[in-house]
Amino acid sequence: MGIFFPICSYYRINTIFTREKEIPTGKAVLNVQSRQAIMDSFDTFMQLMNVMVFLLVTAAVVLGIVVLYNLGVMSYTERYREMATLKVLGFKDRRIGRLLVSQNLWLTVLGILIGLPAGWGILRYLLDALAGEYKLQLVIGPVTYLISILLTTGVSLLVGLMVSRKNRHIDMVAALKTEE
Repeated sequence: MGIFFPICSYYRINTIFTREKEIPTGKAVLNVQSRQAIMDSFDTFMQLMNVMVFLLVTAAVVLGIVVLYNLGVMSYTERYREMATLKVLGFKDRRIGRLLVSQNLWLTVLGILIGLPAGWGILRYLLDALAGEYKLQLVIGPVTYLISILLTTGVSLLVGLMVSRKNRHIDMVAALKTEE
């Protein structure tokens, strides 16, 4: 038989799932791992994943604040003359600030509509690529969506309010005298 199936002499069983409580050890049994040990290993893996998710969310919020603030300041600088014109026409600082914040929030809504399906796709890919051996199912509940929407909107609102405070320092005469 060795002539027809030479590969059989190299075949070794590496895992057996059984209901037996005690498994005799010997030369053929290299390792015994209980169901509880496997569940504990999985629990440790999930704890590490929760820590990674927390770190990623924290880094995303900090990065979002920094990037959105820089983009808001650049947009503010480019629209400085427009806001000075609005002030000359009688708009109050608070009204101009609300205009800036509302424009920012509309962009946030658009980002949420694009970001939620894109985030689901990226998470699906990462789960398949990094945790494929665990056969985890991707389940995202409404609370997760709600938290992500609230965090995104909160960061956008915070940055919009920070940028809109710059309206108080607009020099209307100097802004309207400058050439583009």
